[in-house]
Amino acid sequence: MGLVFNAGFDQPYDKVQHILFFGLLTLAIHALFSCRLRVSAITVLILGLIGEGIQGVLPHHHASMLDAGANTIGIAAVAVAIALVRSEVKAAATGNTIADMPGSQALSSSLSDR
Repeated sequence: MGLVFNAGFDQPYDKVQHILFFGLLTLAIHALFSCRLRVSAITVLILGLIGEGIQGVLPHHHASMLDAGANTIGIAAVAVAIALVRSEVKAAATGNTIADMPGSQALSSSLSDR
């Protein structure tokens, strides 16, 4: 984002800006192109890494692994949220609950043993 404009945010708000931007970018690509969630997430991750690489060779910019990490957090948060919503919708459509899912008996018995 620093290549396009400078919002004037300082640390740590710069990282929050990266998380929000890349999360929304993941959501937008996934929704607009109707592609698989993996494809959306990997595409945005590659775009973020390319952007950081470009910043590393430009004057008055610097590449930051912390920015790349914040980008990844935003992408992962949206991917997990979409996956959770999908699983809830699928469970509601089939009438299943978490207890009906395969492997849930082993999980519930291991939790009750504690």
